[in-house]
Amino acid sequence: MFTIGAALVVAALVVVARQGAGLAGVWDAARDSPAWLVALLLVLPLLNWLCSAASFHVLTNRYGKVGAIEMGAIIASSWLLNYLPMRPGLIGRVAYHKRCNGIPIAASVQVLAFSIGLSGVAIIVTLASLLLLGAQAGSQGAAPGLRTWFALSVPAILGLAGTIWLRARSSSSWRFVGAGVFKFVDVLVWATRYWACFSMVGVELSPTQAAGIAAVTQLVLLIPLAGNGLGLREWGVGLVASSLPAWFAGGAAAPTRVEGLSADLVNRGAELLAALVVGLWGTMMVARRAAGARGKA
Repeated sequence: MFTIGAALVVAALVVVARQGAGLAGVWDAARDSPAWLVALLLVLPLLNWLCSAASFHVLTNRYGKVGAIEMGAIIASSWLLNYLPMRPGLIGRVAYHKRCNGIPIAASVQVLAFSIGLSGVAIIVTLASLLLLGAQAGSQGAAPGLRTWFALSVPAILGLAGTIWLRARSSSSWRFVGAGVFKFVDVLVWATRYWACFSMVGVELSPTQAAGIAAVTQLVLLIPLAGNGLGLREWGVGLVASSLPAWFAGGAAAPTRVEGLSADLVNRGAELLAALVVGLWGTMMVARRAAGARGKA
C-alpha cells in the first residue's frame, strides 16, 4: 500500500514536470509568492494538527486521563510516523495509551471509530452547506467571498453552542458534539490551505471551490491506502479541482488537473515540514514518557 502511494506521488511529479510550467515553474511561483502567503501555508497544517489533537483529547478522556499537551505530542508523533510504511503511528498510539494511560485497546479502537464517524459527519455537513450555497448562487448569483466563508462556518458555531449547552446539563453527549466541532473546523482549515496553495501556483479559488476540494480530501484521507493520504490525495485534488460544477467557481476560473496536482504537491511539502517540526518533538516526548512507564513496570 505504501509503495502504491509513493508511486502515485512520483507519477504526480512526472505529470507536473512534463505539462504546464513544469516543476521549475511551480518552484518559481512558490518562491515569488508573498511572504504572508508562504507563512500561512506553513502555519495552517499546525492548526490541523491542533484540531485533530483536540478532537482525540475530548473523545479519549471518556476512557482515561490524557493531558492536553501529552495528546498533542501523541498526535504529532503519529502524524509523522504515519508517513512510514505500515502506518506505525496508528499502532503506536494505541499501544502508548494502553501502557501509559491504562486505556484498553478496545477503547482506543472505539475512539478511532468515533473519530472516523465524526469526520464523515463533518464532510456530509460541509457538502450539504455547499449544496445550499449552490442553490442560492443559482437563483441570486454568487455571494461575496467573506459572506460565503461565514456561511460555511455556521455549523461550527451552532455545534459550539450545542457543546456548551450539553456540558452545562452534564450530558456526556457533549464530547461527541465537541469533537465534531473540531472535525468541522479541521475541514475549514483544509479549505483555507487549498485556497493558499492554489494561490501560490497562480490560481485563485472561490471559497466554495476550496471547501469542495477540502471535503473530497477528507474523504480520500479515510481510505486506508498509505498514511496521510499519500499519493491518493494529490490525484484526488488534481481530478476533483478540474471537474467541480460551474457554480462552485463563483466567477473564478476552474483549475486544470496539472494545476491541481501542482497545488497539492506544494501543500504536501508544507505539510511535511510542519510534521517534521512537531513530529520530532512529539516522538521524543512520547518515547520519554513510554520509557518512564516501562521503568515503573
